[in-house]
Amino acid sequence: DFRANSENCACVDDEASSERSGSPYMLINAIRVLLPSIAVIFSLFRAEPVLLVLAVVYFLFSFLWLLVCGIGLWNEERHIIVSAVLPGFFDVTMISILVYYTGSLNSIAIIGYCYIIAVCSLNMKFNQGLYSFALASLQYPLIGFLVFSEELPAFNLLGGRASVSLPLLLIAPLVNAAILFSIYAIIHGKLAHITGQIHQIEKRNSELSDHNRLKTQYFANISHEFRTPLTLIRAPLEAIVQGRIEPSKTIFDLMHRNCTRLLSLISDLLDIS
Repeated sequence: DFRANSENCACVDDEASSERSGSPYMLINAIRVLLPSIAVIFSLFRAEPVLLVLAVVYFLFSFLWLLVCGIGLWNEERHIIVSAVLPGFFDVTMISILVYYTGSLNSIAIIGYCYIIAVCSLNMKFNQGLYSFALASLQYPLIGFLVFSEELPAFNLLGGRASVSLPLLLIAPLVNAAILFSIYAIIHGKLAHITGQIHQIEKRNSELSDHNRLKTQYFANISHEFRTPLTLIRAPLEAIVQGRIEPSKTIFDLMHRNCTRLLSLISDLLDIS
């Protein structure tokens, strides 16, 4: 039965799962190693041992993360939440450390926050951009408050302003949060729109593929259906023409039934076309 075959074909799942040979985040992991490398060089140049220790710890983490992901010991696609939360925390924290050592709320290193948010916003499987934005929005004003309250000494290894005034403490975190959230919203929103369009195209292509497969199956089935009535019409006609049998009502009834069947098949074919 054609309809039964069509329903069976429509239920076929075309998706096949495949293991990824490598991590799609290898470039980001490789770039991550550069940030602590710069911090290590900077701390050595400025003879700042605490910054050097923190930068070395971050460098070791970045290098080991790159190594275990690169050789396949850790699958970032399979453990997407941990793979987003752990590196994101280290990345934002390292930027916050650089912000503190280069002037706290006066630091130009806040550009690093912008980079981290932009990269993390590309992760559509886990909202890493929003997570990193929340971390940066907490750590940045905390640094300013600790410097303002003199819980931490004011540092600026670049030689500029390091102190934090009350107006700066109130305004800088708000401006920083507004900028970072704008970056997140723009990138994540655009990427979500593009991803949605891609899914719609893939869905449409899948529907067209299913439709074409069903039509192919239909034509294959109906071709076999044509063969039977044509054979049952042609065979007695040839026998009558060759004089091997005499015309009879039984033969004509058989030919008439198959002509009716053939006409029905042609009508079905015209309907689907």
